[in-house]
Amino acid sequence: MLKDIKRIKKGLETFLGVNVPSIHLFRQDIGVYTGNLENAKMQWKNIDISADDLMYSVQLPMRLDEKLAFILGVVWADGCYNSNDIHTVLHK
Repeated sequence: MLKDIKRIKKGLETFLGVNVPSIHLFRQDIGVYTGNLENAKMQWKNIDISADDLMYSVQLPMRLDEKLAFILGVVWADGCYNSNDIHTVLHK
C-alpha cells in the first residue's frame, strides 16, 4: 500500500511539476478532491501549479465564455481583485 502511494505521488509530482501535499492524495483517495488541476495541466501544458493550489482544491474554468474572459481581462489589467472590501493583489 505504501509503495503504491509513493509511486502515485512520484508520478503526479512528475506530471504536475510540483511537490504534491499528502492531503491532496488523501482527498483524491476518498473522493472529496474538488479541483481540476490535473485536467487543466493536460489542456494547458505550460500552466504553473503550486502545492497551495492542490491543498486548496483550486478549480480553473476549462472553458471561457465572453463574460468570464472580460472579468479575467479586467482583473489582469488592474492587477487586483476586490471582493467584500478585501483587496487582493494578483501581480505587480
